[in-house]
Amino acid sequence: MLELRDLNTFYGKSHILQGITLDVQEGEIVCLLGRNGVGKSTTLKSIMGLVASQKGTIHFQGREIQNKRPDAIACMGISYIPEDRRIFTRLSVKENLMIGTSSAVNMTKSQKEEMLEKAYMYFPILKEKESQGGGYLSGGQQQMLAIARGLMCDPKLVLLDEPFEGLAPVVIWELIDIIRKLCESEKMTLLLVEQKAALALKMSDRGYVLEKGLVKCEGTVQFLSESEEVRERCGL
Repeated sequence: MLELRDLNTFYGKSHILQGITLDVQEGEIVCLLGRNGVGKSTTLKSIMGLVASQKGTIHFQGREIQNKRPDAIACMGISYIPEDRRIFTRLSVKENLMIGTSSAVNMTKSQKEEMLEKAYMYFPILKEKESQGGGYLSGGQQQMLAIARGLMCDPKLVLLDEPFEGLAPVVIWELIDIIRKLCESEKMTLLLVEQKAALALKMSDRGYVLEKGLVKCEGTVQFLSESEEVRERCGL
């Protein structure tokens, strides 16, 4: 579904991605692991067109998408859920969710309503608070809203950046359970960036370990979980 080949991305003169090569197959949960500053989030932003890459290729379902506009990439079926959530604090929960359908240009009103009900099915707390302002939600509820909003366009691929940052353990495990159910029931394909490597490995099929803008290790979660090299690189 997604292929990155020799991807190089800079921030000014800083060479962040120095030849990333990876792939994500349909229906997989793939995680990007590594310590802070190794290029995990930059990889997602490069895929989404939020950061320009200078070398390499990005293909999505066989189509070249490198450096296309983010809105065009979203319309192709990729949803990006950023680390900072970007909740519209003055809009209601429902209004925040409906904004998530903006990239689904061919979605009818009834289909949008179906997606809203599906979001409420997986995140019932959002149904309870649908008229409440987004700024009044707890951190965990805002993260649920960010994820649910990212799914409102019925994406083919979801890029999820640091979903568990700053959340209490009980909320993290609730989110892991919901994400697993979404992937199983909705056949969702997910590329996940998560600093907490142990959690990411528990919910993924495969993973890549990044260091200094390069892929240093890759494999199944069992292989990565048992690798001493991965434990050292990820601080497990």
